[in-house]
Amino acid sequence: MTKPRLLKKILSREVIMPLFRQYTALPCWRDVNIDELHNEVHENYIIVLALLILLERGRDIIQFRNEATSDATLPLRLTYTEACPDLRLGGQASTRLRCFRNPPWGFYMKEEFYRKQWQLNVPYMEMDKMGLSFIAKHTNFESDVILPWCRSKQIPPHMSEAPRSGYGGYSRVDPVYIHPDYHGFRAPLEKDLEDLYRNEIEHLKSFNGTVCPHLVTLLTTFTHKEKRNFLFPWATCSLESYWETEKPQPRSVDNIRWFSKQLVGLAEAVKTIHYPPHMEHKYGRHSDLKPDNILWYRTYGDDPNGILVVSDMGFTVAHHTLSRSNDHPATVARTPEYRPPELDTESNSTISRKSDIWPLGCIFLEMVIWFLGGKEEREGFKKSRKEEEPKYGAMTYTFFTLTQREIQSDNESGEQSKFHAEVKTSVQDCMNRVRRHENRSQFSDAIVSVIQESMIVVDPSGRDDMLTLHQKFSDINHKCTLEENYCIPSTHSDGL
Repeated sequence: MTKPRLLKKILSREVIMPLFRQYTALPCWRDVNIDELHNEVHENYIIVLALLILLERGRDIIQFRNEATSDATLPLRLTYTEACPDLRLGGQASTRLRCFRNPPWGFYMKEEFYRKQWQLNVPYMEMDKMGLSFIAKHTNFESDVILPWCRSKQIPPHMSEAPRSGYGGYSRVDPVYIHPDYHGFRAPLEKDLEDLYRNEIEHLKSFNGTVCPHLVTLLTTFTHKEKRNFLFPWATCSLESYWETEKPQPRSVDNIRWFSKQLVGLAEAVKTIHYPPHMEHKYGRHSDLKPDNILWYRTYGDDPNGILVVSDMGFTVAHHTLSRSNDHPATVARTPEYRPPELDTESNSTISRKSDIWPLGCIFLEMVIWFLGGKEEREGFKKSRKEEEPKYGAMTYTFFTLTQREIQSDNESGEQSKFHAEVKTSVQDCMNRVRRHENRSQFSDAIVSVIQESMIVVDPSGRDDMLTLHQKFSDINHKCTLEENYCIPSTHSDGL
């Protein structure tokens, strides 16, 4: 789909009408109402006119209009006959176009038209609209299509500082700046979609920022030059990088409330994956929650602190009600540091949505540690978790420790080895120290209690589900919003 907004700005009425007045001196233009022609051309033939002007054949717009060879018919196909190359409509290769015969076009001019049409017929990218909501759509682009990415010198300063490329999971990640006249992604990303989300959520069809603002928004997908592409809004950085570059303000009430709001938002995002209201009778699971898969957008509405968003839905799976997401541990994605213990202890069991609760609790605990004491205390916490894991014979930073035990088996051998998991002592000690931290508050105490009692729990059945957790964090956030003393750090003792 093409929406040549930029061309329409360049070829304004003030530019086109003087050209048309010059052309009226030609015999074929003498009876033309140039006002009516301008309106028609500006609406439906602006790319064609631009092509003709570049080829110094602007006067031929009359022939193209008479034959209805408009912007909608582009790109034209270049076919080769015994005589010379010819340009024809895509679906009508056997039909010759009169507009290229009277007056006649030569070999070079036809090839130039074919080549330049790709430069001007740039696709317009947007989301599909379903009722009042938006979903990503997929487009197969031809290899000659020029995508609306701006050159480096056109990229705004805040984008130019971003990493130029990288790899995430199994994919290459490249930042692109789309010319603002060639995309319509701004509308569905505006903050007023929060109201739209709450009123029309049952009509949404996919996980994205219109379902929950704390879920990454897939803008569109497309195939170009045999490569499959996903287009997302460019994030400032991951949560992992955010911890490294940003400085917390644990004694600022406004920042504490922003921090609380992000915890609620991330909980809402995972809740939406687990209980997708737009996918009836289905339940989802992320399966790879970690700081690298949580993104920070510096700019979000009028919030100067931005927003944290759950991303990398590549491992997300949705199941029908009857299955309730029970998968074998071997099929579940593993990020070693944040993996739940059941992946190592429940080899004959199944994995459910509760397997997302553990890593989310680990991430939330690190967020609290960072917020109270900065990156140094978070790094100290990570070092304290470093232990050799007997199952793999390697040093790990997991939040649980494994011990091997012998258990009675029903098989003929009588015994088989099994691993037993416990929350690491360093993790328990850290949660206790958070409650004595110089920047602790009733708010931070409440958050750590939820993490310790309902999230970082070895037995999956002892963890709360996301409906319950989202409500708990919402209640804490409500109290944080209403009571300033609830947020303010009180008496202090030692650090982490």
